[in-house]
Amino acid sequence: MLGLIKVFSKKSKKPNQIEYDPVIRQIRDPDQIVLPLDYPGQVRYMPIVETGSTVRKGQPVAKSKNGHAIIASISGTVEEIRSIWTAQSIHSPAIFITANDDEPMTPQEMFTTNVEDGNLESAMMRMRAAGVTPPWTLSGREWKEGELDELPKVHTVIITGVQ
Repeated sequence: MLGLIKVFSKKSKKPNQIEYDPVIRQIRDPDQIVLPLDYPGQVRYMPIVETGSTVRKGQPVAKSKNGHAIIASISGTVEEIRSIWTAQSIHSPAIFITANDDEPMTPQEMFTTNVEDGNLESAMMRMRAAGVTPPWTLSGREWKEGELDELPKVHTVIITGVQ
C-alpha cells in the first residue's frame, strides 16, 4: 500500500535542475534538410523552386494558396522533390536541400516593403510570407472568401525553441 501512495503522491519525480545553463548556443546548420509540403488538416504547399535550384537560408521554397510560405532553413541546392513518409505517417511531397556555403538572405532582401501602421492585412501577409502560419486550428484548405477576415486578431506572437 505504501508503494501506491508513493506512486500517486503529488511530489515531482523529476530531479531538480541544479546546473541550469541559460546560455544560448549557435549550432551549425545540418548538411541536408527535408521539407514536407503536405500537412493534412492544415495548409497544403506547392513548391516554387525546382530540382537543381540554388536557395538561400530565409528564401521561400513553397507557398500555399493563402500566401503562407515554407522557408529554407539552410542555404544550398534543391537535390530533388519527391514523395516521402513523414514522422506522422503521412505520404507527402517533400523538398530535399543539400547545404552549401552561401550566405543567408538579409531582412532587406526578404522584405522589400514596410508594413503601414494599422494595416492588419499587410502585417498578416508579411507574417505568412515569413513562414509564420496562423495559430488557429481552421484548415488552410477550408478557408473560403471572406473567412480570413473573421479570424481572431493576433495580438502576441510567441516563438519557442527546443534544445
